[in-house]
Amino acid sequence: MNTFIAYRSTGESPEDVEALLGTIKQTFAERGVAVYATHFDPAVNATLSALEIVQHAFKVLDTVDFLFVVQSSSQKSEGMLIEVGYCLAKAIPIIVATKDDVTKTYLPELGEQVLRWHDLKDLSVQIGQLELVS
Repeated sequence: MNTFIAYRSTGESPEDVEALLGTIKQTFAERGVAVYATHFDPAVNATLSALEIVQHAFKVLDTVDFLFVVQSSSQKSEGMLIEVGYCLAKAIPIIVATKDDVTKTYLPELGEQVLRWHDLKDLSVQIGQLELVS
């Protein structure tokens, strides 16, 4: 099984993004799920245009079993919304994990499974309890 993590990075602390994605990647790895996030991909770098990054994401999304959306901020992310829309159009299952202080979002309504988390430890526990169907 494998997943693609959709997340907001623009305007977020690089340390917070690293901790968040590292926790998600490790927890899924413990369940035997391979994780892709552009954050960990050296092919996605500052020289790529927004269009090239989106096109690359679409290629990867076509290979995954599900999209894992993590919301740690109430701020919107254009890239995340594009990835979610693509998965909806392609009928790729979506799991949404929204931090408990995130408000004014409709993304949880789009998920087949929804998590509400408080901190990284809580998020890890909840990922460990997800019902994953291959």
